[in-house]
Amino acid sequence: MFEEDERIAALNQYIDSQILRKKGREAGLEQDPGYLNRYKEYAKNHLTNLYRDKLYREWAPSDDELWDYFDKNRDKITLRESRKVQMVVLETQEEAEAVKKRIEAGEITIYEAARDHSIDPNAKQTLGEMGWVAEGTGFPELDKLTFSVDPETLAGPVETPAGWHLVTVLDVRDALFEDMVDEATWKTTRRRYLQEKMNDYVVNLRLNEFPVVVYDKKLDELFKQEAEWIASLEEKAAQSPEETQKRLEEATKFMKP
Repeated sequence: MFEEDERIAALNQYIDSQILRKKGREAGLEQDPGYLNRYKEYAKNHLTNLYRDKLYREWAPSDDELWDYFDKNRDKITLRESRKVQMVVLETQEEAEAVKKRIEAGEITIYEAARDHSIDPNAKQTLGEMGWVAEGTGFPELDKLTFSVDPETLAGPVETPAGWHLVTVLDVRDALFEDMVDEATWKTTRRRYLQEKMNDYVVNLRLNEFPVVVYDKKLDELFKQEAEWIASLEEKAAQSPEETQKRLEEATKFMKP
């Protein structure tokens, strides 16, 4: 519940805004070009949103329809488990075993091993950190190892076409949207269902009611002209501060609606 002071403050704020709006009308600001452009854009967007909401209400799926949609699109909806991985890649199994022993003995760290011994061309910069990897997206042998070991455990070596891998899992993100009983999964599935319906609806409109033609060559030409114009501004901007300010004002004026 709102406290009395909060209610009074909200009321006063509303009254103040109404007074200022009235004074703005008296000053003729409703005819200001900037205001009119913004108002027209707001009206278009608001109408679009109203119609979209109307369609979504009409297309609202039943529980059975949503369950069926989830079953057919489970792979697209579910976010598989992902792991943040660091690895060292060696040419032979013998080299991999030897480097692993040195790491486990504390002679070198996995960062040093990646920097000094990995055949991955980016290892010197990344120190073996590969970022987040989703389950089922890598070499099968490596994927099986990566998603079976505990975090912070040095695992391997395992062979792939890229070499022999030593792997450490730095962090884990659990899989999401796996079960329709979960509220988040339900909402995600429903949102995707409606968005797919909307995409199909708009495609049908373009094909049958409002044919749209995009002239790729003309579009590319306009993009090229824009890029050349921006490049010329950057070149002139480097010549003098005064020229920079002048070109900035030109650009601002050009981009106004």
